[in-house]
Amino acid sequence: MQRYPMPDDHLVVSGVRAMLDGRILDDATIVCDQGRIAAIEEGVHRSGAVDGRGAFCVAAPVSLQARGLDAELRGDGAGGGTRAPLPPDFALRSLEGRLAAAGVGTAFHLVSFAPAVDAAPGVAADDLCAEIARRRTQAPPVDHRVVHGIDAGADEAWAAARPHLERFDDLVDGSPLVPPLVSLDLTGRGGTVTAPVRVPVVTGVRAEDDEAADDGSTADGAAAAELSDADHRDDELEAHLRALGAAAVGGDVTLVVRGADESGVELASGLGAVAVVSPPDVDTAVAADGLGLAVVADALDVLPAPGRSSATTIELVSRGCCRALVSGGTPAALLAAAFELARVGVATLPETIGLVTRGPAGIAGLHDRGRVAVGCRADLVLVRPDGRWPRVVDVLRPPGDLDPMR
Repeated sequence: MQRYPMPDDHLVVSGVRAMLDGRILDDATIVCDQGRIAAIEEGVHRSGAVDGRGAFCVAAPVSLQARGLDAELRGDGAGGGTRAPLPPDFALRSLEGRLAAAGVGTAFHLVSFAPAVDAAPGVAADDLCAEIARRRTQAPPVDHRVVHGIDAGADEAWAAARPHLERFDDLVDGSPLVPPLVSLDLTGRGGTVTAPVRVPVVTGVRAEDDEAADDGSTADGAAAAELSDADHRDDELEAHLRALGAAAVGGDVTLVVRGADESGVELASGLGAVAVVSPPDVDTAVAADGLGLAVVADALDVLPAPGRSSATTIELVSRGCCRALVSGGTPAALLAAAFELARVGVATLPETIGLVTRGPAGIAGLHDRGRVAVGCRADLVLVRPDGRWPRVVDVLRPPGDLDPMR
């Protein structure tokens, strides 16, 4: 059963195992009023309450970098052949169904502001952002938001994203202003960008050319021009990074960095980033944690499959230096990974549930959700173990009181 939104803005759920911060409260009753958790009681059963029948009651997971929208736009899985992209509103609602079924309450959709090989042709980033904002006004079962994806080496990405970063998300229900979330991808730069930016290797300039230069010789004219262009691009990139860093430090955007090696982690810290997403190895993650950056690991690495190694994420959680999990285009992996991490014993279930709820919510600056606590948004999910994996049996959502920009 699923309730979107709560009937009459008031709902009471009894007989649940409430997943509180650091502990599980058995035989709990949760009173929700006006979209907020009003009370949490133990051993008290109210007439007319929904009977949770011993299910876990957890805060709805927060998907920090949802990646399924491109696939929905392309109609992946709907047969072969090349087709025009599906309408953005249909694609978003199709993905919304999978997110809601997985219990996800808030989804940050990764919208790339640079051409990508896997992007749906003919659908502009501006159109996707507009559709996500429009859907938020329609009382959806998921709070849809945008994470602005910027490739560090793509000038067009910076220019396209700038108008979006000058606006703030706000909620009508009294939540504080939430700066836009930006994901800076360093993958195309070999994992790191230095300031001043490293000059790329230029084809046609060899080591022996240095000796020729000492003798008064000059490099090939075309190679020299290419080097000059590279210097210009690096100057532009440095200016972009400085502007983004100033916005992050000033609280105008919330910055996370993807594709960073250990040197890139130092850059992320200097730019005022709050998190490093999917670090390539444990050493990079430990370095990020040591600099005060939240480490966001891959939930899919926890789920065993032939040829897939799960050692990295499990080790990060066992070391206590993982703050949150992301699941890409597989929303059900969030709760599944949380239960699996608890099953293998690297952390308690309240701790692992926190990796998909309060952890990502805190990174995104959404401090009104991600916890089963009085005063928090009543984004609640009832979950039962179903063999090895969890099964979402009920989703409770507050009334549709969201405004995309205000």
